[in-house]
Amino acid sequence: MLNATDYILTGGDAHNSVFLKLNHSKKIIKIVPGVHPVNNLNRQQKKDYILMVTAWKKGKNPEYIFKLIDKIPNLKFKLVGKWIDPKYEKEFRNKVKVNKYSKNIEILGEVTEKTLHVYYQEALFLLQTNDDRGFGMPALEAAAHGTTFIIPKGQGVCAIFKDGVDGFYTAEKDNKKISIFIKKLINDKTRSLTMGEHALRTVENKYSWKIHSSQLMRLINKFL
Repeated sequence: MLNATDYILTGGDAHNSVFLKLNHSKKIIKIVPGVHPVNNLNRQQKKDYILMVTAWKKGKNPEYIFKLIDKIPNLKFKLVGKWIDPKYEKEFRNKVKVNKYSKNIEILGEVTEKTLHVYYQEALFLLQTNDDRGFGMPALEAAAHGTTFIIPKGQGVCAIFKDGVDGFYTAEKDNKKISIFIKKLINDKTRSLTMGEHALRTVENKYSWKIHSSQLMRLINKFL
């Protein structure tokens, strides 16, 4: 399939080396995914919880946040996303209960887009600890809601934001660094809000759906 194409269209740079290794003669065109930035950002909506959004399955290692709670006992997490294996969800819920983390972790499962929109706006920040090495869409969606983030470095989304300005980048499951950044955002909420607002401005200026669709149309017209 790759050899039959003239160009490779990607949303980020995370897998460019793989494509070039398979066929170094192909030209890669990047168009970052688009999102809908919020129109009215309300600082008063912000709450104290940490949001995690993904399709939960083995390999995502949600148990890792137990270590963070042990280090910072007052942390509150909301875990959003479908559990691919109901048995794994049941096992994790049992671990939360047995290890007495029920006051720290709320498992919400799959939610509507409208509800997810509210969680993104309310969260103090988004946390991703597992390096999926894809684009990293939750960070872009969080930014579109004026919410900062802590994510593994190396994903496609890392190339469009600034580390330490819009959010924080860490190595996967770097407990020391992640804990430091969590404390910074919790103890200095003004900084958390400012970083989220800066990320939102970046989305508005470069990565809205309107801009994304215009880029796609220009590309399509170029090859017609």
